[in-house]
Amino acid sequence: MGKLKNKRMLYFVGITTFIIVIPLIVLLLLQKGDKPFESLKSEDVEKIELLVNPANKITEITKKEQINKIINTLNKIVKNEVDSSWGSYNGQYIQYTIIKKNNEIIKIGVLSPFVTIDGIGYKLTNNVCEELNDLANSIIDNNYIK
Repeated sequence: MGKLKNKRMLYFVGITTFIIVIPLIVLLLLQKGDKPFESLKSEDVEKIELLVNPANKITEITKKEQINKIINTLNKIVKNEVDSSWGSYNGQYIQYTIIKKNNEIIKIGVLSPFVTIDGIGYKLTNNVCEELNDLANSIIDNNYIK
């Protein structure tokens, strides 16, 4: 009788664990997010146009080390659900316009804690927006073209 009770208890624990663990794993995988620039390589980029506003400054970036730094930072972006509330935020707006060698254009806007990719907004949970802001301000201060 004791073995049967132990088997039932083991069966119950196994089923309960399965019922709890599988949904948690699925939930974690769904919240992982998407890395939209994971495959973007700096060697694919012809140039990057940078807009910083306020400051109303625009510059064109062609230096490989600056392009590498921007692309490496963009590769860190993890987007989740679309969030259109970014348009109601105030602050400094940064726009990176990537012109690829195949003439494809990608526009990335940064208004911390949001990023827009070709006009669609996403709220980010990591600090990539701050990195992109700091990088843009550093470049624009040292490379300004009217």
